[in-house]
Amino acid sequence: GLQVDAHVEMGEYPQAVATCDRMVEIRPDIRSYSRVSYLRELHGDVNGAIAAIKQAIAAGVAGREETEWARMVLAHLYEDSNQLEKAKSTYETALQFRPDYPFALAGLGRIARYQKDYPYAIECYEKASKVMNEVAFFEELAALYQLNQMPEKAAQCYQITIQALEADNQTATDD
Repeated sequence: GLQVDAHVEMGEYPQAVATCDRMVEIRPDIRSYSRVSYLRELHGDVNGAIAAIKQAIAAGVAGREETEWARMVLAHLYEDSNQLEKAKSTYETALQFRPDYPFALAGLGRIARYQKDYPYAIECYEKASKVMNEVAFFEELAALYQLNQMPEKAAQCYQITIQALEADNQTATDD
């Protein structure tokens, strides 16, 4: 798996595919099928990526973080291919297996934003940010507060976002 990832990061896609094929031969599981999905996505094969990530989910254990993360990949693929109802359903399924999973909550918030249901989008992102202090959630909340005519709350979220990015930058500088 690390070799596949390294080849991808280096832009060595033929080697990544060959290594991934070997990985699937040795151990067809959630990790190998997830990599197949990503490689297919990189090559523009969205339907193939969806099929492979479904195999990854089926190979995993429902409710475990790695399985629900794979389910998030599936939902994103649906979003990216404008299949919003399937994406929404996939996020809802993740929440059945892993209640309050912040990435599924954020996904529902994103769908609500696309549909201009800003109050529900805000509700989803607020729940997600209470579960996990993730800068991307606050960044989205700031934009949603702006869209919903709530400038004070937007300013608070922008400040949280800036502070988090500055802290990350400082950590990178220190390292």
